[in-house]
Formats: sequence, C-alpha cells, structure tokens
Amino acid sequence: MKIRNGFVSNSSASSFTIYGWTEEDLSNQIAKICPVFKGINISIDEWEFVANLEEHWTGDDYAITSSDHHDEYGIVYGVGKAGSEIDHYMSEGRWEDFEYPEPNEEERKKMDEMAEKINLPKPKIYKGTFWA
Repeated sequence: MKIRNGFVSNSSASSFTIYGWTEEDLSNQIAKICPVFKGINISIDEWEFVANLEEHWTGDDYAITSSDHHDEYGIVYGVGKAGSEIDHYMSEGRWEDFEYPEPNEEERKKMDEMAEKINLPKPKIYKGTFWA
C-alpha cells in the first residue's frame, strides 16, 4: 500500500502537443480577412470546428483534435495523436508519463497544405499541461 504524505488534491494533469492554432491565432486570421473583426475575441464552437477541419484532413497517423483550456494558450486546435496511444499508457498505470509525440515531417506537411488550402495561418507546435 502506498501512503502519501503532504498535500493531496483531486485534480489531475494532462500534457499535450498539438500542431495547429490557438483561438487567438484563428481570431487574428478572421480579422485579416475581414477587418471589422479586428480586436474582437471570436468564440469558436469547438466540436463544429474540429468536425469541419476533419473534412479537409488527409493524414493517416494523426487525428484532428483540440486541447482542454490551457492557461497560456486557451484552447488549441490541430493535429494530435489518436486515443490508442493514451490507452496504452493508461493500461499500464503510467498516465503521468504520457506526452503526445510531435507529428512527423510528413504529417506536418499535410497540415501545412491543408492550412494553405483553407486559408488558415501556418500551424505551430503548442505544448503544455492543463489541469482537470
């Protein structure tokens, strides 16, 4: 039996690595296209946006995803690893060791091409931890 000394909380943390965009990146792109939106924080329907991106995604090993809210970035949308990777670590009880691997060069190229095709800015790598 493990005994834990010190502070114990019910929160949990999860790391993420996503090649994509923050809500701020997307708001800035909308303002570029239509200046009347300059300075306005656009609220994005997370599920609809991810579904719309999936219609344009041609990658194989990575899936379109979004992070939970992160203190620095807000919500990040883009390419992340599929759930099977997470299941492997959770089945071994090593959730804290899991970190999404960065998309490989081929997957990044596909994401860059998709972004250009649908008039989104060049994606960037976002890494962080969010707390539940």
